[in-house]
Amino acid sequence: MPMLTVTIPIYRKKYDAMQTEAELLKTAASQNYQAISNSLQTEYYQAIQSYQDAQRRIKLYNNQYQLASKSLDLILKSFSVSASALIDVLRIRQQTLDYELKQVEAVADLNTSIAWLKRLMAFSQVQ
Repeated sequence: MPMLTVTIPIYRKKYDAMQTEAELLKTAASQNYQAISNSLQTEYYQAIQSYQDAQRRIKLYNNQYQLASKSLDLILKSFSVSASALIDVLRIRQQTLDYELKQVEAVADLNTSIAWLKRLMAFSQVQ
């Protein structure tokens, strides 16, 4: 008498679900890596933009300070011969001080940008 054996795959859905889950986890990890990479790249471009902006502002405020200093010298000479008021001298002096302060702030921003770039470079080397 011939015998016939039939196996019923009772656990087949479980194994298919495990394979699907593994594939989805692999895709999620890949997309997470891509998102972190994009985030770091964006942060790097922002740091570069901040660095270039700080350099531009340093140059601008240096030029403005030099012009204000020349104006102050002219106003002081004019004040010494009583051709201008003390208010004008004080106003120009305040301008020179403002440009000095802005220049120092721009240097601080430049140094912050450099530190930010160094941190990003160190982080990218760890990866």
